[in-house]
Amino acid sequence: FMSQYTLLEALKENFAVSFVVVSPNDTQFHKFDDVYHRIVSGIRTPMAASGALEDAIDRWIARIEDRLIDEIGEDAEDFDEQVKVRFETELSELTKEASGNEFINVLKAYFEAKQVGDYQAASSLISWVSGSKNVAASAKKKAGIKGEISSASAMLYLKGTLNIIKKAGHGGLVILIDELETILRTRSDVRGKSLNGLRQIIDAAKDFPGMLWVFT
Repeated sequence: FMSQYTLLEALKENFAVSFVVVSPNDTQFHKFDDVYHRIVSGIRTPMAASGALEDAIDRWIARIEDRLIDEIGEDAEDFDEQVKVRFETELSELTKEASGNEFINVLKAYFEAKQVGDYQAASSLISWVSGSKNVAASAKKKAGIKGEISSASAMLYLKGTLNIIKKAGHGGLVILIDELETILRTRSDVRGKSLNGLRQIIDAAKDFPGMLWVFT
């Protein structure tokens, strides 16, 4: 009950929220790519009960477009290119790492697909950013990406997601991880990996302003 109350209060304060249940048979905490997928695919906002990541991305892009219309006019020949340039400017802290640039390239490919009405490709790219491992190679090729988001790169993708959520007008992101105690009933090596993952989240907290983790 308190878990759901926390999320409802966060939504009332215009935060995005996500609820993940840790389970030895389903979402194992030491496999952070799976946890990431559960977090991002399960994001809700006051504006969107489902498809919230795509909604946030669209709102962020719309804000960029509105500013550019004021600056260069919507009839500028390179308007769409200028929009994509702003992706890099607004997510500049991600450009320091390869996976961060990959994240931005997927956003550019998503924007291009939307502009030409290729909504299937756009949807597939949102699924990929959400951590899905079932995205067609043809969609990934549009963004110049291969494979899937790994446990190693998932935290950087989460940072990018958080930034977009805030730039779309939300206060931040509240992530509630339920039944974390199940990691204590796993094998010692798995438990060690899970506890190390928890330590990494805590150590990185200062680099994620606007993100609140709640563990129950």
